[in-house]
Amino acid sequence: MASFLSSSEKTSIDQGFMDLHETFARNIFVYVKNQSYTSDSTYHSLFERGETSELEEEFTRHTISARILYLEESKDGLGDLSQTQVNALMPTTKCRLKIQVADYEVVKVADRIEVDGELWVTAGEAINEGPFTAAFKTVFLKRKN
Repeated sequence: MASFLSSSEKTSIDQGFMDLHETFARNIFVYVKNQSYTSDSTYHSLFERGETSELEEEFTRHTISARILYLEESKDGLGDLSQTQVNALMPTTKCRLKIQVADYEVVKVADRIEVDGELWVTAGEAINEGPFTAAFKTVFLKRKN
């Protein structure tokens, strides 16, 4: 099927989206869990004698750039309560990130993600974004606590 835009125009639009991302993206920290087991050579698993093995957890911290949007929702499912007359602060429970496809490889194996000093975990599958090529992924997060 013929296109109304030439390939150079499509490349220019894609570059505009990359410039937009570079302008508004902020750094976030992605933590990937590294697990290792330490055990004593005298441990016998059949008779459960000797020293037991211990699980040591370490986290590798990666820094990536993302465009961040905090999604407001009420606890009772009535929608956005920010426009009501009750001046109560409602906690933000969801967050949306737009990241580059290369950074998604780190995010999809992440144990936790730190955005503005708060810990989050991924909620659901990522969505491909971009006008002509899938240059970005949209990832939804929920609070870890």
